[in-house]
Amino acid sequence: MSVKGVDFSSLGADTMAGFSLYVSDDEVDFQRGHLCNHHNESTLPELVQEIECKVHGRYVTFYNERIPDGRYPDGYSPTAVIQLCEINVYGCEGGKGGFPCMPCSARCRDGICDVESSKCIKCFDGYYGEDCNKVCPSGYFGHKCETSCSDKCKAVGQCDPVDGRCSGGCVAGWKGNQCTQRIETSGRVEEDSNTAKIAIGVVVGVLLIIIAIVVIFIFIRFIQRSDSRIIARQKT
Repeated sequence: MSVKGVDFSSLGADTMAGFSLYVSDDEVDFQRGHLCNHHNESTLPELVQEIECKVHGRYVTFYNERIPDGRYPDGYSPTAVIQLCEINVYGCEGGKGGFPCMPCSARCRDGICDVESSKCIKCFDGYYGEDCNKVCPSGYFGHKCETSCSDKCKAVGQCDPVDGRCSGGCVAGWKGNQCTQRIETSGRVEEDSNTAKIAIGVVVGVLLIIIAIVVIFIFIRFIQRSDSRIIARQKT
């Protein structure tokens, strides 16, 4: 339920001194819930208490203790005795708030809203505002729109307001829905790439040598034929 406050009265201030008031979802492990009030003063408390405690929970627990060999202010009872006359819990059923306990908006996360105003206390990821009806502004996403889109998104500042998935993919060298994973180049790939480059260089070098030899051979044959023609003309 959505608790607004708790009123109670006690028969004795000495036995009530040092009390704690909790609102929790667990009946046994209530101390892990919300501590609404703890009396730790040297003076004795009033017999009638009105405590405001705006919180959500299933159980309201009035707790007190006296630790063995513990030292307490004068006037405190030697043992912990609960002598409550009356206790009233004010609020609304779960999923309701405001006056007169209207249903919380469907936009409120976990169906939780303020017990007085009905304004959402939590929003779903990707939304914000009192009624959780506003989408995260451009460049932000997630709970309360507090997380920035990755700077590795291909479309700068553009991502899904709920989960931060980059719009248009990632820039070169990055991957993942939010483009937060660097694409690693393995040493084997680099080695194979270097080997291929060397092989291509060798083949090109060999081809150039062969072409040079062919050109030289043709040039020599051309010179020899020219010399033979000159000698033949001189004989005639």
